[in-house]
This record gives sequence, structure tokens and C-alpha cells, in this order.
Amino acid sequence: MKVIYKYPIEVTAQGQSLRLPVGAKPLRVAKQESQVSLWVEQPWGEAVQDERRWFTVVGTGRCILADWQYVGTWEDPPLVWHLYEVIL
Repeated sequence: MKVIYKYPIEVTAQGQSLRLPVGAKPLRVAKQESQVSLWVEQPWGEAVQDERRWFTVVGTGRCILADWQYVGTWEDPPLVWHLYEVIL
């Protein structure tokens, strides 16, 4: 079985890590009230092993690396932000 959980995302110049279950799949990133969050589909159960995954927030017009994987885009007027997973 699977479940969807929500994780807070910090809008900072530094990358950030999240502890996600192995096999977790990012679905959507959006701003809900004042908090940016990432919704993730993940395996359900207590026996699921976690792994540390790295993410970075990039503003429109900024450079991104070829091995980053796009997750999603959200608006925070007047800015637009993009979340990428940093593949190590």
C-alpha cells in the first residue's frame, strides 16, 4: 500500500535534505497559506527504510545543473520558484 504525505520546504539559497522512505515519489510542490510544501507518494508501513534526499529551490532565470531532476513550480508573487531534486 501507499500513502501521500506532505513535507515543508524552505525557500533558501542553500539546498536542503529530507528523510523520505526508499521508493518515495515527489508529486507536487505548492504554497499552502504561508508554507511551501512537497507532497510525496510513499510506501506505507513502519518497516519501510528511509533515505536522505537533497532538494534545492531555484528562482526563474537562475542556472540549474544537468543532473538535477525537476519536481515542480509555484508562484509567490511577484516571484516564481522551482524545486529540483539534486541527484547525487
